[in-house]
Amino acid sequence: SVRSGCGEPGEGALATNSSPITKANPWPGATSSKSGVRSLAGRASLRGVLLFLLIFLIPAMTASGENTSVAEIDSLREAVQRLEARVEQLEAEIASKDEPNVASIETVGSSREAPKAPEIQESVSDPAADTSDASGSDVYGLGSQHPAPANPFWKSVRVGFSTTVQLDTIHDFNSVGLTPGSGFENWFVTANIPVRGSAAANRDNRTGLSIQQSHLDGWLQMPTPWGDFEVFTKFNLTGKITGIAPFQVYQLYGRWGWLEAGLDYTLFLNRATIPHTLDFEGPNAIPENRPIQARLKVPIHQLIGSPENLYLLIGIEDEPGDITLPDTQFNDLNRVPSVVGGLAYENARGTAIWLQGLYRHLEVSGNGMRESVDGWGLTLQIYLPTTGKDSFALGAVGGQALGAYIDDLQGQGLDAAPISVSNPSLRPVRAASFWAVYTHFWREALRSTATYGYTWADTEFIDPSFQPVEDQGIYKRAHYVSANLIWSPIPPLDIGVEYLFGNRQITRGSAASNNTSRSGLNNRLQFTLSWHLSGESRLNW
Repeated sequence: SVRSGCGEPGEGALATNSSPITKANPWPGATSSKSGVRSLAGRASLRGVLLFLLIFLIPAMTASGENTSVAEIDSLREAVQRLEARVEQLEAEIASKDEPNVASIETVGSSREAPKAPEIQESVSDPAADTSDASGSDVYGLGSQHPAPANPFWKSVRVGFSTTVQLDTIHDFNSVGLTPGSGFENWFVTANIPVRGSAAANRDNRTGLSIQQSHLDGWLQMPTPWGDFEVFTKFNLTGKITGIAPFQVYQLYGRWGWLEAGLDYTLFLNRATIPHTLDFEGPNAIPENRPIQARLKVPIHQLIGSPENLYLLIGIEDEPGDITLPDTQFNDLNRVPSVVGGLAYENARGTAIWLQGLYRHLEVSGNGMRESVDGWGLTLQIYLPTTGKDSFALGAVGGQALGAYIDDLQGQGLDAAPISVSNPSLRPVRAASFWAVYTHFWREALRSTATYGYTWADTEFIDPSFQPVEDQGIYKRAHYVSANLIWSPIPPLDIGVEYLFGNRQITRGSAASNNTSRSGLNNRLQFTLSWHLSGESRLNW
């Protein structure tokens, strides 16, 4: 397209393929028109000016010799001759065309070289020609040019919030909670299911109400020339109606391009595989801890040119050790950050495949002794969109000293434990877990999610006297099952019902020591009403 010159609207200014389009044409006689008469009149006008210069101006200047030198007169005469030659050239070019339009001098198939625009045009700037922000957007991509000082990127910030107010009605047909006489437990943690024959197993057929899953989220986004800078935070709004629940900062992190830092889910977890359940906890097998961390997610194609959709993941995390200690012999924990790294494949359709490794080094000391444990783990986690809006996800984790990472093992002291009562040397606990999730949309406003989780720990070597809760044994394995039906009659409202089943097994030695069964189970039914609100705004100053 050609920007209008000094003629009528829609007329093209003189331009060539080798020179930028300028805001004014210094050659009025060559400006295109819709009438041949106007073009002839322009040429006649210009020729009249030239004749005036030749006939009247030059002799007059010669007569006033005291003010004008002979050299200046010769220079002016040569300039007039060049102007006349240029006019003749332009007339010849216009005459060679069928239609008097010179918006573009070089035509398709023409062997004629387009005349150069005067050199002064190359130094003329046109502010209107800058279309770098023609859409009005102030979002700058990675590696894009820094915005003009008149519009600094920090002058525009987008802020938003979302809140969920949720009421859960929960009924346990069996029991959850390892301590007799404790309050109703909202979380369905299979590690907290008491085994049959214990005092805690008698607390069955209990109902509770909770609003503890209500939360408030806030975010801030500021575009920069090097990628968007974002801050996200999530708070638990309130506690459960029956019992005590502390205020909690659930997440607080910042993200800038490839870098993220703060309090967030571990990098060892692909968040796409977290199921949409009504349950507080979710599958027992997921590495769903939230440590302080710093991570990088680097698109590999930006480093080596290919392949597309492949990312390098690397990060460090300050996850405290969770170790069984013999009495007070070891009372000081000295830890170093865990290191997580791997590869991820993600495409525009939503497919996400993560393969990662983890290493951590734990140390405890006391009474003049020091013990250390090396932990490691591998995980493969996959999220696959299927038909329509349906999706399937699965994950597997395996390694040692992973007790602080796997949901069901957290708080059980199962990163490591003493070899025996008489030998306080620490032995890392091997562990493995697996989970699978399927989400199906029956219709746009009606969906279901079914999940299964399994967790196992090699704990038979741990002495029964080290059990974390008296008379409840030492965790060995557990199964988790859930299925729900969620209806959204209007977008902000969710109404759902969910069934949950859990089974926990303990080690043979701890069952014999407590004179209980080796396993326990619970069936739970949960009804949920959830209302979601959100909004965002742009702040400019």
